[in-house]
Amino acid sequence: MRVAALVVVAGCGRVNFDATPVSDAAYSGPNRAFVTAGRTNGAFGGVTGGDAICQAAAAGAHLDGEFVALVFDGLTLRAPALSGSRGWVDLHGRAIADQPSDFEMAATFSPIIYDELGQEISGFIWTGSVAGECGVWTMAASNVFVPVIATYQALRSGFAQDAACSDNLHLLCVERGRNSAVVPAIESGRIAFVSDTGFSPGGGLAAADALCNADAGTAGLLGTYRAWLGSTAGGPETRFASTGEPWRRVDGIRLSVTAGDFLSPDLPLALSTFLNRTALGNVRNEQIFTGVTGNCIDWTSSSLADQTNVGDSSSAERQRLRDASLPLVCTAARPIVCLQL
Repeated sequence: MRVAALVVVAGCGRVNFDATPVSDAAYSGPNRAFVTAGRTNGAFGGVTGGDAICQAAAAGAHLDGEFVALVFDGLTLRAPALSGSRGWVDLHGRAIADQPSDFEMAATFSPIIYDELGQEISGFIWTGSVAGECGVWTMAASNVFVPVIATYQALRSGFAQDAACSDNLHLLCVERGRNSAVVPAIESGRIAFVSDTGFSPGGGLAAADALCNADAGTAGLLGTYRAWLGSTAGGPETRFASTGEPWRRVDGIRLSVTAGDFLSPDLPLALSTFLNRTALGNVRNEQIFTGVTGNCIDWTSSSLADQTNVGDSSSAERQRLRDASLPLVCTAARPIVCLQL
């Protein structure tokens, strides 16, 4: 899928998004991360050129520190460049990552959606997936395509998106040199997780619910859980009440301000974070069954003749979480989302 075919939309109703931007020279907290307000094509002068763009953007916003571009350099997303540093927050103080490996493993706590001035950015970001992308970031060819991510997506390069090296996209900039442990604040709410086990259609919704409760039991989570799956009765939201506490991941980050915000098929346009943590806290950035369109005959069919759509657990954008790619046949097995009742 080409970037031009995708629409990434700004979110609203987010949690803890109203803090004062962290942008003064006296700052002594964790490292900071931002998306550049400006854009560049793929010929930005290699890794060092990307670093220079990030440093200039930080200086222009009076961010006192050393910033580097988070793009693929060799076989990694520049985690070695962050060696010795620990703890990252965005420009509003929201937890982003604790260890350099969190970036490499697409295990960041939340999307990085603010620019160097603390303004929300909606667009695509250069990352690549291997060494040599766009001629090691020196080539702006219109016929060469490389993986990119959206601002609302986990750092999982190449998930059904790519851009031409001639396109103008943002850079992801992260600070280095500070050492401060960062963990997300634990917020109240019901638990939501993506299953550790892939769900194989055939046993109906009851089988999906049983898988959710089995995963919860293995993780020692209390309560009863139901699969967030659509059926002939309606979309996934029809299986839940919009009242009660909002849902949160097992690491404590709420997915939305209210339960109704999460269940709405339309608004808010993006969740507060990715729904990509399992009941055990493992990260799963992959295709998930949702049944928004097609549902394997209420999940009773495991036939090649039947299909269902899939969502993207690596994206906080509502539309992509619900329906991100072409349908899959019902012989496949995919993780599902589980919500506490």
